[in-house]
Amino acid sequence: MVKTLVTLVTLVTLGAAAGAGCGSTATPAPNTPAAPVADPPMSAGPVASAGAAGSVAASPAPTAPPRAEPPAPDPAQVKAALLAGETVAWTAAKPAFDKACASCHTKAGKKAAKKKLDHFDMTSYPPGGHHTATIGYTIREVLGLTDKPATMPYGKPGTVKGEDLASIKAWTDAWETAEKGGAHPPHGPDKDAD
Repeated sequence: MVKTLVTLVTLVTLGAAAGAGCGSTATPAPNTPAAPVADPPMSAGPVASAGAAGSVAASPAPTAPPRAEPPAPDPAQVKAALLAGETVAWTAAKPAFDKACASCHTKAGKKAAKKKLDHFDMTSYPPGGHHTATIGYTIREVLGLTDKPATMPYGKPGTVKGEDLASIKAWTDAWETAEKGGAHPPHGPDKDAD
């Protein structure tokens, strides 16, 4: 658009200079480049363009095509992506869970008991137990990742630290994202407050 206007100014200037050479008393314009002109709004109407003989003809201004809204994401694909992210985070955190939690919270664990497995069973993924609806939040709380002191692992609260704690927190973050994104099946409230 600016180039068209600069060309138009140049042609008008040349036309005035040519007229001066044919007995006209007009003073030729100095030979300096025209200053750039800002593009007018797209809805400003016709734009002038110079013809071969220096006449100015109106032509319609180009209009931008309407912008289409991007399609809404497919809910099934969103759910699958959220669950995939959660599963990747679980896989990365599993060694830490195995060290700190598996002895009580897997069916093959040496300290496993029905009550412990009823709370949280990580024998397979996703974990089971009645804390399933809040498992990410519950894990954060019992490991001291909230404003409360750690209460787990059993007999050694607060011993999950460093990279192990960071990997478990990353999983709880991925779990929470999937939960808030509606990727988990509907569930009732947590059955107890422990």
